[in-house]
Amino acid sequence: MKNDLQLEKKNYKEYLQGWVNEVISDKLWEKYADLHIDTIDVQFKQPEYWIEASLFILNYLLEIIDESKYEVLLAIPLAYTEAPTDFQSLSRNLIKKSLGDTPPSFYLFPLQFSPITATIDSAFHLTEFSVEIKRDTYFKEEYTDNEYFGTVFIK
Repeated sequence: MKNDLQLEKKNYKEYLQGWVNEVISDKLWEKYADLHIDTIDVQFKQPEYWIEASLFILNYLLEIIDESKYEVLLAIPLAYTEAPTDFQSLSRNLIKKSLGDTPPSFYLFPLQFSPITATIDSAFHLTEFSVEIKRDTYFKEEYTDNEYFGTVFIK
């Protein structure tokens, strides 16, 4: 498959800076406001681009924010399954194949924001994937209504 995804920081600077400014000025982390990847650019509406585009935008957001005060968390929802996920085997390709219908989203919050910290503390650290993408990566799965719902979190 040809990758025709066009990623240039200059195309997203104004939009992302505006989102960061709004979240910080209005303390929108208190409302768990998020930014879905598919609202940033029309080309990001295609699920086959979600992982690559999300990692690109995450890295760019980290350049924009003051990391001595704030953090960004990328949440990638996976599809519902009937059996628990073998999270130790999660790789970029498996995550891509296991994506749910909801696009990945970003959360901006102050350092040590307890709800986010609690979520990460209760998740499993994905060591191999963290090394692969050079970002701390976690996996959390919940069982509801006879289905498992997993989310990959990247900081």
